[in-house]
Order: sequence, then C-alpha cells, then structure tokens
Amino acid sequence: MPRVLWRKSDEPTPSVDVFDSAPVGRNILTLSNVELTENYSCMALSKLGNIEATTTVFVKPLPAAPVNLRITAVTSTSVSLAWDPVAESEDEPLTKHVVKYRLKSSSRVTTTVLPLSIGGEGGDQTEYGDSSRWKEHVVAASERTATVEGLDPFTLYEFVVQSHNEIGGGSLTHPREAQTAEDAPAGPPLKITGYTITHNSSEGEKEFKLSSPHEKHIVRDLKPSTTYSFRIAAQSSRGKGEFSENSIVTTLNGSK
Repeated sequence: MPRVLWRKSDEPTPSVDVFDSAPVGRNILTLSNVELTENYSCMALSKLGNIEATTTVFVKPLPAAPVNLRITAVTSTSVSLAWDPVAESEDEPLTKHVVKYRLKSSSRVTTTVLPLSIGGEGGDQTEYGDSSRWKEHVVAASERTATVEGLDPFTLYEFVVQSHNEIGGGSLTHPREAQTAEDAPAGPPLKITGYTITHNSSEGEKEFKLSSPHEKHIVRDLKPSTTYSFRIAAQSSRGKGEFSENSIVTTLNGSK
C-alpha cells in the first residue's frame, strides 16, 4: 500500500522522511479558516513509484453586511427596520435576510440608560444576555425592510441583520436598539394618568374625564330615585384602555 500525503501545489516536494511518516493507503485533507482559492496536490508513494493528482479548493464569498440599518417605526408590540442594499455577487445571489433580535438583559447594569425610542443610542449601557437568546425573523432576499411583531410593550430590544446566500450567512450589521412603546392599559393599572367615566340612565349617556389619577370620585347632580349604570376606563400616555363592567346604582329618594 502506498503512503499518501497532501500538500499545497506551490510548496516543495516533501522529503523522504516526511513520506515515511505519512498515513498508509488513505489520507483525508481537512482544511479550516480557508481564505484564498488554492491548488492542493495528493501524492502517493510506494515501491512501484509515485503518482500525484491536483485539485482546486475554491473560496466563495459570503454576503457583506447590510449597511445603514435603522429603526423606522415603533409600536407597543412591534419594531420596523430598514437597511440599504447589500453588495451581491452574480455567482452567489442572496437567498434571504435574517433579522436577529433579543431582549436587553436587566440582570446586570453598568450604568443607567436613557429611554430609547426610534433609533436611539446611548453611552454605557446594560449588558445583553448570551447569544443563545437571539430570536430570528426571516424576510425575502429582495426585501429591504422588516417588521418584527409580538414584542413586549415598553421593553428595550437589540436588532441586527444578516444577509444569506447558498453558502451561508455573512457578517452582522452594527446593532441598533429600540424600546417598544407603552401599551394602553387593559384595566385600572397601578400608575395611570387619568380616567374616563360614563354613566347611563333613562335620559341617556354622559361621559366625563378625570385628568389626574384619582382613586375615588363623587359624581354629583344625579336625580333621586334613578338607576344609573357606571363604567370606567383607565387612561395612560398611550391612550384609553378597555372599560370596566357595568356597575348598577340607584340613588336614594330626595338625594343628589
């Protein structure tokens, strides 16, 4: 059985001592961190003679990172992003873009971060969790925008975009941060900006608003011996929440 040895084609022919230490019969070439297209030769040496075959290892490019990643819109549960077209190889066209996003960790803080809204950036910031917590949102290769939905209200996220071709994913963009907006309260929250109160009677419905977060309110100028139906909705900086269930009250005779 011959001894088998691999070498780069531009390297000198190995010495006999090198061949003597080469595997017998089979030798698999394993390459890592390959950056250049190069020729490799497989040489077999035995008492019957030598034989050599050459092959080329081609290095194909991964996509470049998209540029000018920016936040274009924010709601309480979604963030929209846009980026500029990425340089694309004619031989290796893009297959998709992947938006990666994750919550900002609140477990370790280096300094206080100013509230971030659309595309905000700060100095020292809280640290992120490990990369295993990334989530992905995939869009077509022809797209230059994406909207990530299903986010938590009033929460800070980090976003990056990665372009892919048939070979794999390229470099990531520089990260961008966005904080989702505050959501309208679903019911009376602990901290609110006001209330909307309605009451119905046989004379119709009336509505009035409280501009400060009172915990109680007296409704005056009601008619005696009259049944009223009251509802209340909490108000925040993002709008009015859902109304409560009706509360039925009948005023006393002769009272207001």
